Amino acid sequence: RSLGLLCRDVIADYVSKFSSSEQEKKLQDLRKIVLNWNHNWLKEVILFDDEVERIGNDEKGIVPECKYPTEIIGGEDGFAHYFFSYMNNLSNKLVIFDKAFDESTLGLDYEMEIKLKNGKKAYVAKFWTADLLDKLVNNLNYGEEVIKVF
Repeated sequence: RSLGLLCRDVIADYVSKFSSSEQEKKLQDLRKIVLNWNHNWLKEVILFDDEVERIGNDEKGIVPECKYPTEIIGGEDGFAHYFFSYMNNLSNKLVIFDKAFDESTLGLDYEMEIKLKNGKKAYVAKFWTADLLDKLVNNLNYGEEVIKVF
């Protein structure tokens, strides 16, 4: 439906190939790479559920390992605006972030969060461009395998 969802799916597919002990580290490494591209509209690119929970508990919306401040619910600066999550589908209601929330209870045909094998969840930024998709694919060494889809 969007380049952002395609990037989210590419990242989910990429991380699914790793063991439980490797997945989070691979996503952290990927986040560092993409943040170095300096496209601040991607915010943190990837946030983990414990980071989002800490953002919600910090009145400034800042977590030490995060580069960009993000509010949980807060219009254009909010987590629900910038990241694929169940909160996007409930944006007309005041919803407190709950990392234990099971989005399958919403009856949606598509999961927004990425569930890691260790039980954690990861959330991917929404706003990607075609150039950033190309960079992402090249950095993940997918090459022709993904390009053929287009």
